[in-house]
Amino acid sequence: QCSTSYEQQCSTGYETSYQEKCSTTYKQVCTSSGHGGYGKRNAGYGAQQKCSKVPQQSCSSVPVQKPVQKCSQVPKENCQQVPKQNCNSVPRQSCTSVPVQTPTKVAKQVCSGGGSGGSGRGGSGRGGYHG
Repeated sequence: QCSTSYEQQCSTGYETSYQEKCSTTYKQVCTSSGHGGYGKRNAGYGAQQKCSKVPQQSCSSVPVQKPVQKCSQVPKENCQQVPKQNCNSVPRQSCTSVPVQTPTKVAKQVCSGGGSGGSGRGGSGRGGYHG
C-alpha cells in the first residue's frame, strides 16, 4: 500500500551579477613655467618645471557571484507492507437438541385382598359366626 507525499528539496546555486569597481591612480604631470633666461634659443634653460600628481579614476565591471538557494517540491512515495491474510475453510459443527427418553422407576401399588372382613375364603379368623 503506497501513498505519495511531497518533500521540499533545496540546492544552492550561484547567480552572477556585475558590480562596478573603481580605482584611483595618480599620474605625475609636469609643466614648465617661466620664460627662457638669455635668449629664445635656450628657452628651456632657466625655466622652472612644476610637477603635480593628478588623480585619475578608472572603473570596470567585475563579475560577482552571489549564492542563491533554489527549492522545489519533490514527490516521495511511501510504501508499507500490509500483512496478507490466509483464509482456510474450517468445518463447523452444528448441534441441535434432540429429546431423549430416560426411564425412571415409579413405585407401583400392589393391592391384595377384598374389602372389610377379610378374604372370602373362609379362613381362620374371628367373626364369621352366625346364629
